[in-house]
Amino acid sequence: MQVGQIGGVGDFGKFALLRHLMKDRRLAVCWYLTGESGETKDRDRHFDYLKRPGDFRHFAPEVFDHLVEFDGGSRALIDPLTDLHMSGILSDAVFLRQQVPRQVALRQQWLNVLVESARGANLVFLDPDSGIQGKRLTAGHVALAEVAALRLPERALI
Repeated sequence: MQVGQIGGVGDFGKFALLRHLMKDRRLAVCWYLTGESGETKDRDRHFDYLKRPGDFRHFAPEVFDHLVEFDGGSRALIDPLTDLHMSGILSDAVFLRQQVPRQVALRQQWLNVLVESARGANLVFLDPDSGIQGKRLTAGHVALAEVAALRLPERALI
């Protein structure tokens, strides 16, 4: 998850889907923060949709309106992630935002905090930059062990 792209067009789709799925559920959102620069050279590519309400707003008006107000965190008095959480765009979701450690030896400790923090959630959304672990594991991937640790009989994982 790159802080400089928070509220971009990809998040518009994710948040609209999550708002629909979280009805009657307790949501936990895990940002896979990697510590990489939040600067976005091609900001327009991610945020141009906000200038085109006629093309996008009808898909999810409440989400669109929140994100127009948020504007990628550019007006945030505090950091953009905290600002986004406080906006209420995902109601009372639990947000987990500890940076993913680069050292594999520290990842288990990070996972333990993640599992404990998501304890009351029956819908967990993981938001990595690079998808699920394949032949390699980076801070931008969801580890297969993390998927296994977060699985519960009454919980949906996304």
